[in-house]
Amino acid sequence: EISMLAKITSKNQLTLPKSVTQAVGATEYFDVEARAGQIILTPVRIQRSDAVRAKLAELDLTDADMADAVAWARAPQAAPAMIAEPVAAYTGWPDTPLHVAPRTPAAAHAAMGSALFHWGLHPWAVYLVTALVVGYFAYNKGLPFAMSSALSPLIGRRHAGPIGQGVDIFTVVLTTFGLATSLGLGAMQSAAGMHLVLGTPDGLVMQGLFIAAVCLTAGYSVWTGIEVGILRLSNLNMALAILLLAFCAVGMGIGAYLTGLLVALADYARLILPLSDWRLRPDTDWYHAWTVYYWAWWCSWGPLVGVFIARVSRGRTIRQMVGVVMVAPAAFAALWFTAFGGGAIKQVIASKGPLTGGVQDVNMAIFQFLGQLPLSAMTSLLVILLLVIFTVTSVDSGALVADNLASNGRTDTPRPQRVLWVLLIGLVATTLLVLGGDAGLK
Repeated sequence: EISMLAKITSKNQLTLPKSVTQAVGATEYFDVEARAGQIILTPVRIQRSDAVRAKLAELDLTDADMADAVAWARAPQAAPAMIAEPVAAYTGWPDTPLHVAPRTPAAAHAAMGSALFHWGLHPWAVYLVTALVVGYFAYNKGLPFAMSSALSPLIGRRHAGPIGQGVDIFTVVLTTFGLATSLGLGAMQSAAGMHLVLGTPDGLVMQGLFIAAVCLTAGYSVWTGIEVGILRLSNLNMALAILLLAFCAVGMGIGAYLTGLLVALADYARLILPLSDWRLRPDTDWYHAWTVYYWAWWCSWGPLVGVFIARVSRGRTIRQMVGVVMVAPAAFAALWFTAFGGGAIKQVIASKGPLTGGVQDVNMAIFQFLGQLPLSAMTSLLVILLLVIFTVTSVDSGALVADNLASNGRTDTPRPQRVLWVLLIGLVATTLLVLGGDAGLK
């Protein structure tokens, strides 16, 4: 086995070749000694360059880095919903959760509980199952980093044949269209926000420019790889998101914010079982318009988010993965929706601002909410910037996953091939917007 990986030099040293040193993150030399029937390798020298340190960062992410990586994953989807969904549920558009009376204290509790239901544990359970399956068979069984590897206990080696290839093709299509939907919705909301703040035209031209900017940035990100582009963008957007969250929380008042957070968590705990039961529901219009839509979205994003989580979870135990993947995003959702959704409901109750009349335009809701706060122009521009970065991090990681799956689980694919997937996602999003707009995306 040693002879397959290395060669013994004339100086009685064993040198690991480049392919191995890239995998272990170091250039190592060993003294070789035969002792009692065993080969003893003693390290002589270890060199680690900046590039090697970057590689080690990829292979040995901390739990905090992993939490950052999973917390951004659905942020482009959460951005339109964090204001529109609670306000719509409170005002009865098209109905209220569990058919409670709209614009009442019960409706306010139901609105916050249902928002956390859609962005808390349920979606991340879907992603976690995918991550555990892919990660287990890739890291523990040495199979390709692909969804088809999960079929190996059922059909044996045939998972690498036409059946497995069909699964991977379906997954690639699912990932591409799921990403294109989020990219298109992000383009619509960003164009609406720039129209409100900067007075730019709100239409296909601005939406196309948004998609082009996202694809250019995402193309650069996938070119540089996980340890450089994607990780840095993830850290940047998390920092900006926390800054915006802190601004809104301070605007509400820290005491009121913490009280609202506890109440929202209590609403979530109280309503999670009733909202999980679809039988004999009195609110058919509401859960068809919201929950069923999210179910489909969770499934379409399952391979993307799950495979990416598995990629950044090397060396983690199943217990660590469950703890981080289930707890960190759900906690962030609670903090996020308390500040934005809870604040928006307070504006409606106080008859303050355009949201009083309910949600007229989903894409404008967050900007209408910020318009009633100090520094509205600055915070609106920050939201637009966050939309761009959040969408970039989703597209670049999704393109990386699609590229891996389309290459039979390979993670060392050529850089131009990764960029091609970014362009394909942008092309699909643009086509859907041109042909059908919001209806086409849905």
